[in-house]
Amino acid sequence: MSFIAETDLQFARGAFRSYYERPREQIEMPRKIESREFAYFVFEENIMVRHLSLRDANSLGSLFTDRVPRHAYYSSAFFHSPSAPMERKGWIGAELVFDIDADHLPVRCKAEHDFWLCKNCGEHGPKPTPKGCPKCEGRVEEIEWLCELCLREARNELLKLLDFLELSLGIGSKDITVNFSGHRGYHVHVDNDHLNSMDQYARKEIVDYVTGNGLDVSYHGLYLSQGSSSLIGPDYSEPSWRGRIARGVYDLLGQLSDPSYEAYFSENLTPKTYRRFLKRQEVLVKLWSSHPVWGAASAIKPDDWIKLAQLAVRRQAANIDTVVTTDVHRLIRMINTLHGKTGLLGLKIRYDQVESFDPFRDPVVFPDRPPVKVKVLYCPEFRVKEKSYGP
Repeated sequence: MSFIAETDLQFARGAFRSYYERPREQIEMPRKIESREFAYFVFEENIMVRHLSLRDANSLGSLFTDRVPRHAYYSSAFFHSPSAPMERKGWIGAELVFDIDADHLPVRCKAEHDFWLCKNCGEHGPKPTPKGCPKCEGRVEEIEWLCELCLREARNELLKLLDFLELSLGIGSKDITVNFSGHRGYHVHVDNDHLNSMDQYARKEIVDYVTGNGLDVSYHGLYLSQGSSSLIGPDYSEPSWRGRIARGVYDLLGQLSDPSYEAYFSENLTPKTYRRFLKRQEVLVKLWSSHPVWGAASAIKPDDWIKLAQLAVRRQAANIDTVVTTDVHRLIRMINTLHGKTGLLGLKIRYDQVESFDPFRDPVVFPDRPPVKVKVLYCPEFRVKEKSYGP
């Protein structure tokens, strides 16, 4: 959220204040509040105020009504002295935190809605961004937009991650908190006293596991049988990455004839390998319908199957911001607080409502009455609740 005039800033700040002056139970009270560092940005200055220590719900509520943060954060880490400088805080442990950001995903829609804008004259256009406005020679700003497809893809990555945490790593849902970030994606917190003590190297092992980093399919049940050229591979029902590889290959076989995936398969499998699979797609899908039949179709070489399995690993992996998870001192957005760029709530999502969550409806907290007239230089089409606006 960037402000062109002082009146815009004051309007937004007043809206945030009116929200935070409602009953305080809506702000998520973090566990071990007295051991966490807190930080925030205000509307007037783009400076983070940090190294704050809060003792209870009253001090937390007062921060929001007195300072009206544009963004509010707390540390995923627990400290002996959270208000001390970093080197004297005394690290105790930290939640295991995951960040899924639609901006980091290879979504195909970005070229359709990202744009540049001149705030001087309102001229705009698709990327690539010119050095200056071609109409008035003013400074242009790059705008990275978000659409429903972007956030649908982010939710798909969230579901994959939750599957890894529960089924592969054995983390119970009672220790997992999911929240919409209020902007580009989702945050997942794992708060478990046993896991909180992990150092950054142990967290890197978890990152490598859920992202499939360095995974060699030959160590997960896919190999040539000794003394022959027969390919042996994992079954759908096998645990961990073995089953994921098999299920991932079956999903890819079903997508081979989809025109929107042609460039993707040609690039990742080579055009020749893609054509070999495509020619036999119908037979292969039928053969794989009940269980994997590795090496089926003699014209397809074992190396082709291995390429397809490696592609399945990339598709089955959870696409997360790896830096966030390995950082044992991370400041993360406070749950159930407003995001300063969108005005949407960084909303905690019930575990059984992740799939039905609507990021363009559920985190909208400001009333639509009375109406407010807004001058828009340019924006693509977007939806708020059930009403669409623009372009």
